[in-house]
Amino acid sequence: MGLFGDFFSGIGSAISSACSAVGSFVSGCVSAVSSAVGSVCKGAIEVCSTVMKGVEKVSDALGAIGQIALTLCNPALGAIMAVVSTVSKIIGVLAENDKPEELGEAISKAEKKPEDFGSTGEYIDYLRDEIETGNIVLDENPSPENRIAYSAQGTALAMKAIDEKFGINTNVEFWGTMGKQFWQGKLDGDDITNIITKASENNADMRDVANYINGNDMEGDFSKKEIAGFIESGLNASKPELSKEDISDKMNELLKEDFDDKEFANLEEEFKETFGIDTKELETKSDDIIDAEFEEYFQKEELKTDINANNIEQKQ
Repeated sequence: MGLFGDFFSGIGSAISSACSAVGSFVSGCVSAVSSAVGSVCKGAIEVCSTVMKGVEKVSDALGAIGQIALTLCNPALGAIMAVVSTVSKIIGVLAENDKPEELGEAISKAEKKPEDFGSTGEYIDYLRDEIETGNIVLDENPSPENRIAYSAQGTALAMKAIDEKFGINTNVEFWGTMGKQFWQGKLDGDDITNIITKASENNADMRDVANYINGNDMEGDFSKKEIAGFIESGLNASKPELSKEDISDKMNELLKEDFDDKEFANLEEEFKETFGIDTKELETKSDDIIDAEFEEYFQKEELKTDINANNIEQKQ
């Protein structure tokens, strides 16, 4: 059984979600940059999904985490991983020294499964103990492709733990939006944690927090004005020393669409620094993977044809 069971049957929708998440990350970019995003996004997903397919020893129960992980395999992964990791450590679902990449690798090597535990937090504690005691030995120098896959898995695991902690349902679009604000320095970890807290206390849909910032229509039960109030309350809780005018300025900054081609180039550079592979090389590897998969498919089909022909001959 592969790492994520049968969830790969929904890979089309996962790819769509991933590219949508990156799209929210670079809203307002020029068309050339948007095209580059789509191409690189596809390359990252192909590499990541292929790596994930080969990892064993995890049950179908990880399917939900797997689908999240696949949608995280895009150029914004480093920024999303940073904000998810930061919030996770603030609320205590990750320890200070925990690294999503290491937890993601541990998932693929652990003997126990998520359903063996009462919560995702307990499963994370188990993975950490297995690493610290040496029961799980991490690769000293994993390939860039494995680093991407492991980082996506660990980040998805932390996202699930955050959801359980707050009793909410976030998605990649939400974290893509938060990652953009975090990466640009408009929001810090305390800001985002308090925004989540205030929104969850009012049972607001986390998608609408992202929708408000991105200028989209609301999907849940609250109006734009009400969602803005939850965000403002979170900022007030995070930065009580700020004046009403300061908070208003901060709110206005969140709504600015100022992610341009230069920002995207910086994002690509950070991706290379984080994972040791640039996006162009990732696209090339994606093409190689697709070619190899087609070749393997046709070889199997030819083998089936030969077997069928032999069976017909024997029957005659």
